Amino acid sequence: MERHLGRVRTAAFGDLARDALLTADEVAEWLTVARRQVQRLGIPWIDLGRKTPRYQVQDILAWLETRRGAVGCYIELEPLRRRA
Repeated sequence: MERHLGRVRTAAFGDLARDALLTADEVAEWLTVARRQVQRLGIPWIDLGRKTPRYQVQDILAWLETRRGAVGCYIELEPLRRRA
C-alpha cells in the first residue's frame, strides 16, 4: 500500500505482496468494511503487542477462500411427481 500525505491509498489485489503486513484500518479499507468489523470477522492476525494486530495478505486471502460460497455448484433435483 502506498501512503500519501498520511492517507493510505487502496491497493489493488495484485499490488499487495502475499507476505505484506497490514493494519486493521488497511484491511478494513481493502475489504470495504468498518475497522471493528475486521476484528469481529475472525481473520487470522499476528500479535505484535498491546493493541497492535497485523494481518498478513496471504492469511486474509486464505480466510476469504473459506468464506466463498459454492459458486457454480450444480445439484440435480428429481422431477416433482404428481399425486394420483
